[in-house]
Amino acid sequence: MSRQKAYTIALRKRKNGDRFLSDDSFSFVIPQINISKRYWMADPFLFEYLDKIYLFYELYDFIRARGVIAYSEIQNNGRLLTSPKIIINRPFHLSFPYIYKQNNRIYIMPETAQRKSIQLFKAISFPNKWQDDKVLIDRVFACDSIFIDEPECSIILTSKMFDDSETDKVISCYVNNRQFDISSKGSLNCTSIDCGVGEFGIRNAGKLFEYEGNIIRPGQNCLNGMYGRGLVFWKVDSVTPYKEEVIKAFDVKEISKHVINDNKNNNGIISGEDFIGCHTYNSCSKYEVVDLSYYTEVPEYYQRLHQIYRRIPFPSRCIRYIKRKFLRK
Repeated sequence: MSRQKAYTIALRKRKNGDRFLSDDSFSFVIPQINISKRYWMADPFLFEYLDKIYLFYELYDFIRARGVIAYSEIQNNGRLLTSPKIIINRPFHLSFPYIYKQNNRIYIMPETAQRKSIQLFKAISFPNKWQDDKVLIDRVFACDSIFIDEPECSIILTSKMFDDSETDKVISCYVNNRQFDISSKGSLNCTSIDCGVGEFGIRNAGKLFEYEGNIIRPGQNCLNGMYGRGLVFWKVDSVTPYKEEVIKAFDVKEISKHVINDNKNNNGIISGEDFIGCHTYNSCSKYEVVDLSYYTEVPEYYQRLHQIYRRIPFPSRCIRYIKRKFLRK
């Protein structure tokens, strides 16, 4: 067995539209879900559609060592999730499924940093069928992108990561938030503005939301190169020019005190003391959701299978690979 980092998801039922930011007695519940130990769930986003509430998230595969986008339906007052349904699976890592509705169409703008782009996917038959729509921004090494002007969806705030040669900081922690105006310039020539650089609360952690009459941006606390150690909430004072100020920050230890585990078989999680990080927050009219990281024991054969998987290009080119290696004349 090897010790590796994993994530799980916890939900909170909102009371008359409140938020845990203003409720010291808040509690999040890790719901029951039928999921293999081969996978973990992170980057949760909530979406309401036709009287149902869906949870979209990154489903990470230990064997393939990359994430896909999946969803579950929320049932039993947030204490049960249906089994994961994979909806977007590509030969590169996907995460942070920012989901939104515009002009009666539903879109997901996930992290596609491995492709050096910000790419959009469109629902053909919600929630199960999706297709590539277009590249919003090309030639950018960015993660965890959000729109800051829903429902117009013309200004993207993204967390641009640095290449190894540019800084000695941890790439996933030390980011440059940039605002891109995609309204008229096109994906290659859109204008961009710096919005902040650093490790404390800069990297996006979820959608903007309204709280006590203000617009709030969730960010990640990644101080000292510790990825996703907690949440930072910013009040957006101005979009152009972009100005914001911290209103509250939560370390994972503070959040974990308020977590109830309904899923006793969830990869060995027993209590809040097992959690080492929290790096996503989102909400809808009825629920709030966070993700929580921890260490788990992973079978060593997962790593061996991963090495095989990397050498053999499953599944689309597998036949060509076999012919080339074993059926040569």
